[in-house]
Amino acid sequence: MRFGLYLGVGDPSLPPERQIDQWSEMMRLGRAAGFTHVAAPYHWVSHPVKFFHPLLVLARLAAEPGDWQLATGTIQLPLVNPVELAEMVATVDALCGGRFTLGVAIGYRDQLFEAAGLTRKDRTGRFEEAIALMKKLWTGETVTHHGRYFHLTEGRMGFTPVQKPHPPIWIGAQSAGAAERAGRLGDGMLAPPQSTISNIREHAKVFYAARRARGLTDQAAIGAFRNVCVAERRKDAYKLAESVLPGGFEYYKKVGLQEKTTVELILPFEQEVRERAIVGDPDECVDRILEYEAAGVTHIYVRLIQAGWSKQLPIDTIRLLGEKVVSRVPLG
Repeated sequence: MRFGLYLGVGDPSLPPERQIDQWSEMMRLGRAAGFTHVAAPYHWVSHPVKFFHPLLVLARLAAEPGDWQLATGTIQLPLVNPVELAEMVATVDALCGGRFTLGVAIGYRDQLFEAAGLTRKDRTGRFEEAIALMKKLWTGETVTHHGRYFHLTEGRMGFTPVQKPHPPIWIGAQSAGAAERAGRLGDGMLAPPQSTISNIREHAKVFYAARRARGLTDQAAIGAFRNVCVAERRKDAYKLAESVLPGGFEYYKKVGLQEKTTVELILPFEQEVRERAIVGDPDECVDRILEYEAAGVTHIYVRLIQAGWSKQLPIDTIRLLGEKVVSRVPLG
């Protein structure tokens, strides 16, 4: 198991220009606590939540001390130009010395497809063609590509990523179809916050089956974004969870941050805690993390900045996780 911080979402109490100070502090403490990974999410037009552009955030965080592994979590690939993204990936991978992972997803918000001049019906084709075109460009060879969605004539990148043949591609999945796509096209799978541990367990089976069909082993990354509420006393952790967990997915529902045909979005609180979060005293949190490991998860990204949290609470949470949780889980 590896542990990561889920950064890139702005603290509601901070102005945007001061946000980097909080992230830097969290990474300083996280490094001492045993965290090794950072993931930055992204959504367009996300008011009132502040999503910073993940590639710009990660380029800045690459300068923080430590050998942090940096990932986007996730870019909605059908909405962007794959040639530009291939160049940006090569740039970030160079800036961090080959410590970058590209997390991508298929997207689902009609509002964003409209903003990009697209429709949902083309998202699967655009997604798969974009991955194929980026992989061609990352070889460093001259590329001519005339597909259904993208065209390039005799194009060659000025430089390629540090990692060969390219940085790992982790694909977001909250359905069996997406898990199959991750296993067929990617190097890893990412489970969003709304996926339950049961969802992840089933999707992991599909993901690995698709990898085996490619002649690959089951040794692959599965990351999960999890809400974490930990305290010395169990009752304090559950009190905190009651104050913050329900509102997060109500926001997802309000602004459409969810594919209607996939996982259930709003769950009763008891089920929310049991199936989608890590809540409790340190002993209980260790047990829950080991359950995720048994379900196939190799990386847990801890979501800490939420409405209603004080500025100090994420800092205290990282310290407690490092002292009494992370140190007790075998690291991969």
